[in-house]
Amino acid sequence: MRTKGIFFPNGQEGFKKVFETFYPRLLRFANAYVGDRFEAENILQDVFLKLWEKWEALPPDMNLQAYLLTMVKNQCMDFLRHRQVVEQNTIGLETAHFHEASFNYHAISRFDPELMDIEALERLVEKAIDNLPGQCRKVFEYSRYDGLKYKEIAGRMGISVKTVETHISHALKILRVALKDLFWVWFFYLITTTGIIVA
Repeated sequence: MRTKGIFFPNGQEGFKKVFETFYPRLLRFANAYVGDRFEAENILQDVFLKLWEKWEALPPDMNLQAYLLTMVKNQCMDFLRHRQVVEQNTIGLETAHFHEASFNYHAISRFDPELMDIEALERLVEKAIDNLPGQCRKVFEYSRYDGLKYKEIAGRMGISVKTVETHISHALKILRVALKDLFWVWFFYLITTTGIIVA
């Protein structure tokens, strides 16, 4: 089996190689949308279990990366649909978490794995992040790379939670303009905390 020029042998050896090759990126992908590493890991566990069940029957020339991304995408969409329902039924209001789940759901629904080049997108996103203003970039990197919550970022940088929210919102607006038509594609790579809304 090949994908992006990589050969994966059949059997357990091939499956192990696929797991080691794709798991880290798929975890980032899932976590970016669901905003919960534990839930993202659960999604990946289910995806790779299903992959193993079908492993020997998969055609050798299939686009395995797109296949895995599609599986993760569908699982994330199910999770986000459920989160929206829970938020509305529990609180009765459209909270920040509800808006985030709704926004993420819309973003991932627009994502087409067949057109996706993860490595190229990562390079593009990293360049855009590097061009953010100083403190805005630092706040965004704490959220994006370290997965810190707003309160944790505020404490580490000695600023208010409101200021953190402002920096995150500003960063997203800048990145949306910088990446233009890739907005719905790059979004999965960026958001790793809750409460982020692009106005």
